[in-house]
Amino acid sequence: MESLVNQPYSQQRLSDQSLNAFKIRLLQMYDILTQKKGVQHFHANSQAVADHYIQAVKVPASKITVIPRGRTDNTHIHQKETLRRQYQSEFNIPANHIWLINTGRHEYQKAHDVLLEALPLLQSNQSYTLLIAGRQGKETEKIYQLIEQYNLKDRV
Repeated sequence: MESLVNQPYSQQRLSDQSLNAFKIRLLQMYDILTQKKGVQHFHANSQAVADHYIQAVKVPASKITVIPRGRTDNTHIHQKETLRRQYQSEFNIPANHIWLINTGRHEYQKAHDVLLEALPLLQSNQSYTLLIAGRQGKETEKIYQLIEQYNLKDRV
């Protein structure tokens, strides 16, 4: 049994300048060879991950069982308005702003940079605030640089 939890051979991942695409392709070839004889069954944490391995590693669909990650119910859903007011005050968000919330660790595959580069394309009269929530990582400095470059300090 092997767990599949990511999409390591996606075009997005191969575009990551900090990774060696040749080495990733070698690992892909190794996975293609070993999945045939070395693993009886796979567990994928989502259908998207299963589909990725079916396409990229040629794993037969019959050898993959999708078992989504368990998530607890959102106990805060009933406090939506209270929390909104609290966060609005805490982060100094104007009442008329649309909230954009992006969560994920600060890594290339989470594409925070793509979102930040798209924000200047919004209509200039659009009132929004972007909240980025996630632990720091390899892309944290780039995130700060893009906020500065696109003059987004008052919106992010």
